[in-house]
Amino acid sequence: MDVDIRSETKEELNKAVETFTRLMREAAEEENRTRSTSQGKVEVEVNLIGDRPFGQIAVNAPIVQTAASIVEGLGMTPAYGVSSTDSNIPLSTGIPALTLESGGTGNRNHTLEEWIDVEKPASVRGINVAMGILLALAGLQ
Repeated sequence: MDVDIRSETKEELNKAVETFTRLMREAAEEENRTRSTSQGKVEVEVNLIGDRPFGQIAVNAPIVQTAASIVEGLGMTPAYGVSSTDSNIPLSTGIPALTLESGGTGNRNHTLEEWIDVEKPASVRGINVAMGILLALAGLQ
């Protein structure tokens, strides 16, 4: 199985990986103790298949302030948060980056029950925000 474990800090991520690995090994040991192993034991092998780097950007960074101004200019309130996204890659190398929401509402991210409401007004709002930010950062607005 593939397991995606994310955290806001390297220390917490390491703790989560250690806990996950320990629990998986304990579960395999319990399974082997309580079930027949005549056709082989359950084994756990943990292999890193990806490593998303860490990165953060300050709320007062120019790119963040530009985005906030565009959001406010379109009559909305900017929301700030920390998350593990594809923005971590440029941020980890010192390149300013943002992750924007689509404009719609959704829930249960990264699960089998993930959903998003793609009603046209909300989607158009999200596109307007993204395009406004791109134009402003390119010096065209």
